[in-house]
Amino acid sequence: MKNFTVNVISKEEGGKVPVFLAGQVMVDIQQMLMDIGEYLTTKELRIQKGIGRDLISRFILYIGADGAMETAVNVPETESKGNIVDDALTIMENMMDAVGSGAGGYWMEDNFSDAFYRKHIIYDIVSLSQHLAAFPECTLMYGPAENPKTFGQVDVQKMVAFVREKGNIGVGATIGLISAQQSKSKGTRLSLVSGQNRARLTFADRDSENAALALADKGPVMIGGRLVVDDEGNLTEILDAGGVTAAENIMFRRLLAANGDIVLTQPLRANIIYDSGRWTLKNPETGISVTHDSWDETVQAFHDQMVFLWVEYADSDKQFEGEEAEIREYLLSLVQ
Repeated sequence: MKNFTVNVISKEEGGKVPVFLAGQVMVDIQQMLMDIGEYLTTKELRIQKGIGRDLISRFILYIGADGAMETAVNVPETESKGNIVDDALTIMENMMDAVGSGAGGYWMEDNFSDAFYRKHIIYDIVSLSQHLAAFPECTLMYGPAENPKTFGQVDVQKMVAFVREKGNIGVGATIGLISAQQSKSKGTRLSLVSGQNRARLTFADRDSENAALALADKGPVMIGGRLVVDDEGNLTEILDAGGVTAAENIMFRRLLAANGDIVLTQPLRANIIYDSGRWTLKNPETGISVTHDSWDETVQAFHDQMVFLWVEYADSDKQFEGEEAEIREYLLSLVQ
């Protein structure tokens, strides 16, 4: 795990730190790391809303016997293949540097594209700042143990103003089904459907609208724009929608699972199939095919299966023959 520590100290030599403050700061840091970790995980896995408990538990912090922070899985079976927890800690440290120096919501917008998670992370760091402000005789030190930094002053008003202005809008892309509905007054109305969720589409130009219309009711699509979400993280509207393409396959650059990560130098391709209300992801090279009712369930199950294959074949010292040898060769080709 990345070398990262948090310590609340008194500004006065020999001064005391309230237990309440020290405990609350640890809670704030933990919540912030989990929100950043969930944001990164959903982005990597192309998940639309929330991740499983086994994945989010990777971001739970513990205090070791020497007082240093650590996670539950320090030596995953896929050790040295990458660690998204370290990525989350790096982003959290960079954010504390920037926001503690007075940066506002636009720094957050540049670094967190998903509006739902960005807003929660803003609330996390504002909460941390307010808890520290209640005890001005104390300060927060964070970062590498050998060279900790002092957490600065958060411009809370600037952060709150940003959330009010555009807290529920983020630029990105998503997958779903375009539905065309006829209206006597407004003609054909297009929306993006994913499970029980339906999002209104407002297009950037006529060409984008025509491209979407051509793919309406014809299977999964990928579409980009300014994604508007509600307070629960449900997609409600896509503004300036464009870049509409048929979603026949999806590429993954990293596999994530509860026991570790595999960073790929060659992308892993999964074919996308939607039939009778169910999603399927299929990788012909390994024979993996996973089907579930929701997109998110399908993606998480697909990743779990691929990581299982990695541990069983790519990380194994066994000698394989035939089809098993081909699977091992294919998996290893993704990291060469």
